[in-house]
Amino acid sequence: WQTPDTPVVPPLLEQWPLVPDPPPHLQASASVAGSTVSFDASALDPDGIGGYWWSFGDLASAPGATPVHTYRAPGTYRATVWASDRLGRTAAKVVDVVVPGP
Repeated sequence: WQTPDTPVVPPLLEQWPLVPDPPPHLQASASVAGSTVSFDASALDPDGIGGYWWSFGDLASAPGATPVHTYRAPGTYRATVWASDRLGRTAAKVVDVVVPGP
């Protein structure tokens, strides 16, 4: 067994991904009915969508594209949704929600 005098660099056989992988194209909205809000997210990505996660702006969160959340108090909340493709690229959108008072 001999060790070469100069370092041997292995040939680069494949570089992955060959083109940049953009994040998913994400759209989100909210429909307010009193203190209950229905959220809707839709994402498109050629790699497929792996999942959605919502943070409602009041320390509560939930998975899925179309969760329903009830706020405990009136006010303005910033809900954020994240969508991930099957390769792990992530996009986020913020939806401002105004919950009316009694």
